[in-house]
Amino acid sequence: MSDFFVAPVSPLDQMAALHVLLGERGNPEQARAARDFIGDDDSVQLLAAYRSTGELCGAMLVQALPGALGVAVPPRGASPAIADALMLAGLDWLQGRGVKVCQVFTEAESDGRTTLQRAGFQHVTQVLSLHRELIAEPASVAAGELHLVRYQPDLAERCAELLLATHEDTQDCPELTGCRTPADVVAAFGSPQGGLSWQFLADTTGELVGLTLVDPSDDPVLQLIYLGVHPRVRRQGVGGQLLRHVLADAVRNGFAAVELTVDIRNEPARRLYQRHGFRELHRREVWLAHLPGEPLA
Repeated sequence: MSDFFVAPVSPLDQMAALHVLLGERGNPEQARAARDFIGDDDSVQLLAAYRSTGELCGAMLVQALPGALGVAVPPRGASPAIADALMLAGLDWLQGRGVKVCQVFTEAESDGRTTLQRAGFQHVTQVLSLHRELIAEPASVAAGELHLVRYQPDLAERCAELLLATHEDTQDCPELTGCRTPADVVAAFGSPQGGLSWQFLADTTGELVGLTLVDPSDDPVLQLIYLGVHPRVRRQGVGGQLLRHVLADAVRNGFAAVELTVDIRNEPARRLYQRHGFRELHRREVWLAHLPGEPLA
């Protein structure tokens, strides 16, 4: 019989569990920020492992995201058995909320490797975080056959069709696309009528050929969440024009910089961002597990 059990953390133990989970990766400020992030959000679950004596001996954090996606902070426990039990409980919780694939991001490929592998995770790639200072206004976007279209409710169906088309032969973590339905893929980006800002490029016939999605929060750094180009117009400068619109809008709206993430395998996108002044901040390892344990494509 096991001398520990796993359960949702009690409110009194929340900070202690976060300190266990963050370990040397965190500090008191980060633990408090994590606690505030969790709040009353029912899409987030902080799990704790307790000894039969009541001693806290491990913790794990999971979050269910739109689009059948989940993310997890790798468990930290006093023993491999405790870490494994936390991981199993976390994945069970995610699966119960409709998650089909769980992502874990680590600073090094070796971080939590054995625990992740025992739980069915596979290391698939690295993602790069890129940063571009906005010291001077970018060159104006040249007029041409393509024109900018801002989101309107009557574009919802065309927006979804374009979003799905831009995922064809994607080089940004394609492992996420094949395991989910088209509706899941669209749902992962949220509603265009929500808090994020969508823009499109259209050709002379009004056909939408590219899109960007940014997070216009109060942070001085604008987050470029997504940039996609329809397959039939790739390598024709559409991505560059979209990116120039993002940079120009960011300057006009007072942002100090733009940041984004890209799969290290996506060479065309990396070259595009490098040409427009983006530089690497850091990189993280990406691990994926398909629930309930289906093999990666």
